[in-house]
Amino acid sequence: MNKQLQALKDWMDSPEFDEHLIKFGEKMKIEEARRERYIQWIHDHYKDRLDEIIEKLCNKYDSDEYIRREYKIGYQPRETLMWTMLTYATTYGTEFTQEEYAKYAGMFTGEMFYLENWVFEVLYGQGTALLVYRKQDLKENKEI
Repeated sequence: MNKQLQALKDWMDSPEFDEHLIKFGEKMKIEEARRERYIQWIHDHYKDRLDEIIEKLCNKYDSDEYIRREYKIGYQPRETLMWTMLTYATTYGTEFTQEEYAKYAGMFTGEMFYLENWVFEVLYGQGTALLVYRKQDLKENKEI
């Protein structure tokens, strides 16, 4: 076994690793609780305006101005609020049935949710992408 691999194995067998793992788990629990509070806050304050909010987010993230600005500062365009809305959709939306999933999902589709008049579709491939579009734009998958 090479030295680096042995050093990693030794560290993973150490009490320091156990402490690190416990701290990491606690941090993840805190982040999850914060995320749940935020989703609940959105629900309490904006559940009657979701259609309007999602449309504004789609317009923002699809705008040439936003995309150019993100690339200019060295980022693949980030869509943080839209991913937050996906979390909202997993909590308060409706997951596609197996029949709907079989009919509409593409080759790389991992999850699909309805949220009011919107479809949230997560694609997994070399990266992860989130597609958000209106229900009326939902098309049957023709891939075979």
